Amino acid sequence: MALLVDAAAYFAALAAAAERAERAIRIVGWDVHSRLRLRRDPDRSGLPDELAPFLDALCARRPDLQVQLLDWDFAMLYALERESFPVFRLGWRTHDRMRFELDARHPLGASHHQKLVVIDDALAFVGGIDLAASRWDTREHRPEDPRRQKPDGTRYGPFHDVQAAVDGAAARALAELARERWRRATGEALAPVEGGGDPWPAELVPDLRDVPVAIARTEPGFDGRAEVREVERLHLDAIAAARQRIYVENQYLTASRVGEALARRLEEADGPEVVMVLPRSCSGWLEETAMGVLRARLVRRLRQADRHARLRLLHPVVGGERRVDVHVHAKVMVVDDAFLRVGSANLSNRSMGLDTECDVAVEAEGNAQTARAIAGFRDGLLAEHLGVAPESFAAAVGETGSLAGAIERLRGGARTLEPLEAEVEAWLDAVVPEGVDPERPVEPEAVVRALVPEEPARLARHPLLRAAAVLLGLLLLAAAWRWTALGEAIRPERLVAWVEPWRHESWAPAAAVAGFAVASLLMVPVTLLILGTALAFGPGLGGATALAGALASAAAGYGLGRLLWRDWVRRLGGPGLNRLSRRLAQRGVIAVAAVRIVPLAPFTIVNLVAGSSHIRFGDYVLGTFLALLPGVAGIAWFADRALHALREPGWGSIAAALAVAAGLGVLTAGARRWLQRADAEGA
Repeated sequence: MALLVDAAAYFAALAAAAERAERAIRIVGWDVHSRLRLRRDPDRSGLPDELAPFLDALCARRPDLQVQLLDWDFAMLYALERESFPVFRLGWRTHDRMRFELDARHPLGASHHQKLVVIDDALAFVGGIDLAASRWDTREHRPEDPRRQKPDGTRYGPFHDVQAAVDGAAARALAELARERWRRATGEALAPVEGGGDPWPAELVPDLRDVPVAIARTEPGFDGRAEVREVERLHLDAIAAARQRIYVENQYLTASRVGEALARRLEEADGPEVVMVLPRSCSGWLEETAMGVLRARLVRRLRQADRHARLRLLHPVVGGERRVDVHVHAKVMVVDDAFLRVGSANLSNRSMGLDTECDVAVEAEGNAQTARAIAGFRDGLLAEHLGVAPESFAAAVGETGSLAGAIERLRGGARTLEPLEAEVEAWLDAVVPEGVDPERPVEPEAVVRALVPEEPARLARHPLLRAAAVLLGLLLLAAAWRWTALGEAIRPERLVAWVEPWRHESWAPAAAVAGFAVASLLMVPVTLLILGTALAFGPGLGGATALAGALASAAAGYGLGRLLWRDWVRRLGGPGLNRLSRRLAQRGVIAVAAVRIVPLAPFTIVNLVAGSSHIRFGDYVLGTFLALLPGVAGIAWFADRALHALREPGWGSIAAALAVAAGLGVLTAGARRWLQRADAEGA
């Protein structure tokens, strides 16, 4: 086993190993980018450094080589972060022995999160590093590194991650896993590779030799297959077995069972110390809003359990006085000097039971050489974060008797570890539900069974069934607009054509507001309605009309929710739900704006639920207005300028479109700052 810290080391080793491939290269990923540069320094191999051309050239060189790439067919939430048309770049434009497929064979809401590359069934890479656009970095994590850029030239910040390379029986087992994933996704059974060579590159120095390697998986129950929760079980067993110290690097910290296991060990008088290196914040505002809130809750639980001051939560920074955060994407656990695991699984609920994951682990089992290698790997990681030599950190551990003591002695330099705050605004904590990080899939059939009564006569008598039926009907209607021929009727150009005969009439905007409100209540996507209205009436009048229509729809939905379910919700919810509802009402405008900005449910359903709560109508309308204003303005004005640039291309029209986009960015940032300031003043 070789432990590859940070993507520069992994990508170079992968390229060197792929050049030695004879029969098969099989890639299974969460995100694969065709233009990822495997090498950022001068290369003398004569091969391209971008992934797709590199693999294509290998196929041309070796007549028996087959390349299969299996990428998660990602959710639209990640569309702006992903490569456009990967099938075209990785499949259609490449050698006929190179195949690219997208895999959506998983439950609703899940993802394929495994990151595997298997070469000739003899060498496998597994861990946390995707073959994605923004993963490459060196162990130096320089604040500014011109090589750290995406294929489009965009720079990104320091990025820390870990991958493992294994051969022997472990590689063959991971090869079987990759073949099974391919079979499930495509229906094609790939044959095992027989009689290949040894693709392990000479320059890849193993950290461990002759060790058994365990493989831990997460697979949700799906298509008649039972769930697999080996990742969670191994985490719990490793935490229970710890005697002196637990070291963790992870992107998230929201896994409830793992958090409780750590809390129990911290409560023990003679339990182990727990040192965790995490990112200072989650990547992206939406992710920070959801997963950041859940992390803050779990951190509070761990700190309450830390009766003996053995917990250290830290985040890495570089740059000296000009602090730059290092984003931690690694998924690593080291227990004592006896256990090591590296993989794809985050410390999140979804990695324990909803997403597909794959980790590898090694146990020393009394072998002194293996124990030294495990300790050396851990000490090397912490030395990297602290900007010191591994030997210096190991010596500090020996002198202080603890990881925390060594960290406190050595931190404070240009590269260092800072205490993690992990605090969130109280109003945000109040509105984000635990369900944003689910641990198991919800089968559509189970939802239908739970919501649809067997006897229609019961529907009229039972408020719960009546509410469930309405909500289910709205969700089904939303799905119909999105995935059936009904969607053709609401394309923006059709909306414009309908409005065209009377859009210059004085009464047209009022009619459009009424039509907008009715269509929104029927679950027609609000974004399309805004776009169509803006194109029909122009950016100024169209934007104002769309905003008025959205507010009218919000008011109608609020009133309907209050009329149908307010008293029932308050009786059914009891004191706990009513206290939460009153807390939200106290934060009125801010709470409503937050729920609008973090779309926890479709627009119309939020309206209905708000009407059944304690939130005042005036606060609801004002919060909705503040949250919708930047988005409506953005769609209206930017769409108009972009359309003008397409019809009359030129520097002036393009500059105008870019200027509008920049102005909207400033407006959005100002709105967010206002919300934060208003919340702070009201706290």
